[in-house]
Amino acid sequence: MIEAPYKSEVITGYLLGSLSAAETEQLDELSITDATFADALRAAEADLVDAYVLGELGDDERRLFETRYLASAHGRDKVEFALSLVSYGERQVSIEKPGRLAVLKSYFAQGHALQWGFAAAAVVLLVAGSWLATQNLRLRQQVRATQAQADELRKREQQLQRELAAQQSAPRTGSELAQGVEKPGPEQTTNEPLAPRQPGSTSIFSLVITPQLRGIQRRPVITLKPETSLVSVKLVLEPNSFSSYRVVLLDEAGQSVWRSSIVRSQATNGVEALEVRFPASVLKSDAFALRVSGTAANGDEVLGDYGFTVVR
Repeated sequence: MIEAPYKSEVITGYLLGSLSAAETEQLDELSITDATFADALRAAEADLVDAYVLGELGDDERRLFETRYLASAHGRDKVEFALSLVSYGERQVSIEKPGRLAVLKSYFAQGHALQWGFAAAAVVLLVAGSWLATQNLRLRQQVRATQAQADELRKREQQLQRELAAQQSAPRTGSELAQGVEKPGPEQTTNEPLAPRQPGSTSIFSLVITPQLRGIQRRPVITLKPETSLVSVKLVLEPNSFSSYRVVLLDEAGQSVWRSSIVRSQATNGVEALEVRFPASVLKSDAFALRVSGTAANGDEVLGDYGFTVVR
């Protein structure tokens, strides 16, 4: 049990995946149910990413950051964004500073350098202060936009969890609720009592998987019955610029066992998701991942992996 979950070292350990399973589970719940902790977590994450980009992490923290935090698409996006800010600031310095110094040099070359020395210093300070204030405002606006995107993703995930709970409102055991929803195929109807399953009928297993928020995440575990012939998976997408996607099913060794055609996302209550179906026969008792790539004219771009474990 964590006595003070808001301590910076505890939050840093949570982000780097170095806490125990019990501590991680407690903070997972707090990140959803406690708005104050969620704010503290976002601030600590921003500080951790900045420290990495600026080379301020110790050797142990840097190794954990690179092996665990950067293992997720979310973590890589955060670091790429921070690097882009640093690069942008360096470019602005190289562009704006010489031009303004050239103006000052031209002015003071007219013989007024000694007479107006203090005035020149004041002008330089004024220009530098104005530039820094402008850059600070831009950075704050970009940070607020990034935080708003993270908040929207969290809201979408919570909405999807509520929808899934509503779909699973029929009496079921706790294990069935954790594993997914198995529903009758198109040859059956839910408006009348189900007749005994006939040979050749289709049983579909449905599952919803949300995107990873950290490098370490518990995989959903699904139990497939012998009569299940089709698996339907809804993959919730993080915000991106693609309109079409391709999904590949990978086994634990990273080998492709199934590949989709071009798939387009669908929006439900503001949540963008892909729905793919594949034969249950390609699954055995093992760990799998569905790799989602955005498609474009110049090639596919991998957006992330959605892992799950199968038990037969």
